[in-house]
Amino acid sequence: NVVVLTCSIKVHNPHFLQQALKQKRPVMLSFWHERLVFLACYFKNWGLPIWALSSKHRDSELLGLILKSWGFKLIKGSSSRGWLSATKELVSLFKDSNTNVAITHDGPKGPPRMAKPGSLKIAIKNNVSILCVSGSSSSCWTLNTWDKIKLPKPFCKIHISFAPLYLKGNDIKVFN
Repeated sequence: NVVVLTCSIKVHNPHFLQQALKQKRPVMLSFWHERLVFLACYFKNWGLPIWALSSKHRDSELLGLILKSWGFKLIKGSSSRGWLSATKELVSLFKDSNTNVAITHDGPKGPPRMAKPGSLKIAIKNNVSILCVSGSSSSCWTLNTWDKIKLPKPFCKIHISFAPLYLKGNDIKVFN
């Protein structure tokens, strides 16, 4: 948390997020697991309530505690554990047009950058605005984990980029 206070944040294409919020529909923020920390750094001070899908695995508990301390609300479950309760909670949340949900589509255990379609299909069925979000930094550490998660170094510049999700027929294409 102290490291984050030393970092600056530059946002690219914020108009995509602003457009999605103006549509008065729920918003799903889709991103890769390796970029999670950059995005959490940005959204922790966002000012709007945001839900994050968090695995029930014990390795995820530490990250869940950090997210909760930063004001995120958690949906417990993933594609491998607790998927039914997470699915029901997503459907329920998507009934409220003010809902914002952040999901790592390649989590909880990969393979990296291979989206699992379940939550995307739920979002499409419930008329949710879906945005792809990416994060990077001018300097970071890369952990030796399945996803090669990135952590910002002190005094770096964090870059956050927004882009819409494009659908072609029945294919889901995530561009970020």
